[in-house]
Amino acid sequence: MLDNKINANNISSSIFFMTSRAKQTVALHFKVLIFLLLFVFNFSLCSANDSTDEKQIWLVVTRPMFADSLKPLAEKRQSEGFETVISTKSVSEAIESLSKKPDYLLLVGDSQENMDKEPWYLPSNTCQAYKWHMTQGKEFASDSIFGDFDDDMIPDIPVGRLPVRTREQLQLLINKILTFENRPPSLDDLRLPIYTGSADFQPLIDSMTTQFLLQIINIKAAKWLRPWIIAGNETHALCGWPELQAQTFTEELKKGGIMGVFMGHGSINSFFGMNFNRKHLSYTASQAAGIFAEGKPAPPTVIIACNCGNFTSSRSCLAESLLFMPAGPVATIGATTVSHPMTNYFAGMCLLRKPGQVNPANKRLGTLWLDAQKEAIISRDLIMEALLLNIESSIDGNVDAKKVRRDHILMYAFLGDPATKIRMPEPLECKFEQRDGQCNWQVEKPKDATKLYIEIRQDGQSMPPIQLPLEKDSAQKNLQLANDTFAFKRLRELSSDQNWEGIINIPGILRLVTLSPDNIYVTAQKIN
Repeated sequence: MLDNKINANNISSSIFFMTSRAKQTVALHFKVLIFLLLFVFNFSLCSANDSTDEKQIWLVVTRPMFADSLKPLAEKRQSEGFETVISTKSVSEAIESLSKKPDYLLLVGDSQENMDKEPWYLPSNTCQAYKWHMTQGKEFASDSIFGDFDDDMIPDIPVGRLPVRTREQLQLLINKILTFENRPPSLDDLRLPIYTGSADFQPLIDSMTTQFLLQIINIKAAKWLRPWIIAGNETHALCGWPELQAQTFTEELKKGGIMGVFMGHGSINSFFGMNFNRKHLSYTASQAAGIFAEGKPAPPTVIIACNCGNFTSSRSCLAESLLFMPAGPVATIGATTVSHPMTNYFAGMCLLRKPGQVNPANKRLGTLWLDAQKEAIISRDLIMEALLLNIESSIDGNVDAKKVRRDHILMYAFLGDPATKIRMPEPLECKFEQRDGQCNWQVEKPKDATKLYIEIRQDGQSMPPIQLPLEKDSAQKNLQLANDTFAFKRLRELSSDQNWEGIINIPGILRLVTLSPDNIYVTAQKIN
């Protein structure tokens, strides 16, 4: 019995001892687990914070003669939160010397064959061309390829160039950039001037081009956008007087906008408008020089056409010439070689719908353009591809769409700083309630906003009929009437001390806009 009791007690003690040890072990493991979880959590949090707080890198690669002159622009980018690096190494060496890949790359200097001894010389890269047209060379200049870090032939970051040869040219461009970025917001920032040239194939194609453009704007573009269009198509009211197209478009571009866009055919120093009265009418730098001689810089301008961005030519390309005009575009974009109508169509379509996409990154011009390009090379439309892929004569009879897309994203030169800020509007918070043919709306006032503009683009407006042959005064009047169909009519204004709400029963697009010292806020609603 005693032995049994002792054994029982020993067993109980053993069980208790083991239980205690188990509890201690579990407790220890639990503490370790908690410690590990806290460590991982803190590490993740720190990593996330580091990632969030990590500065974007704005890398400039330039020649020694320009390094000091870049300080004002570098200081501006630093004030915006960038880590700024100015290097006089080669592009590859400059990138390799960074702790991480840059977010924007700006090249400062010019590139031209047989000029490598010049102090301003900063060579562009070259890409082998898929040759589908007799006028193409075997290769084309490409700054964009410098931004391809994974060798997939698609740039990972925006790359721009200030194609300067003197410090005075560089100072001009820096002043334009700073003036453009520091300007106060305006309702003109909601404009989009577009010049679509003649397709120069046949009248039917010209007519289709104009209708396609209007359809894209109507379906794809932001409702609040105010397009202004001129078309190289004398059978449409948007033509105006052909011999005044260049002057008229330049005047509209100078008024301002999110950007300006040319779409059509081009050469190194001109954009083709149309043939009229046995004249070949083109847009050239000389026609714009007087208008862009003074004043505030015009908005960035994209020329979706062949060769207009070939800055490596011994002749100044159209994009270069416009860039160096004192009040010309703050940045210009154009192809360095022959571009294809199919990919140009998709590039134009994707670019025109960008302003309607809410993306804070797209407030930098280079990012917006690169995003549009990436969308363009993967966009598909069987009808348009069938129509445009072989519309121009080709060497082999059938053009390889995949190779055309591959070259397209690399051939467009960005002349300007890709980090240039554009006045992309912020969304205006508003509640809409439609009932019984009327719309009740109520706006949440943004901070520092002082006035609300209430505007309407009414339904039922139609283009004026065209009368042939064209006559100068009536053609210009028709152009104005045609563009008035895109305009917003001011209904009223509300000050900051009033309630920002109202009722409207006019069918159309209701646009509500307000400005602050640094931003423009807008919303638009279809009223049935």
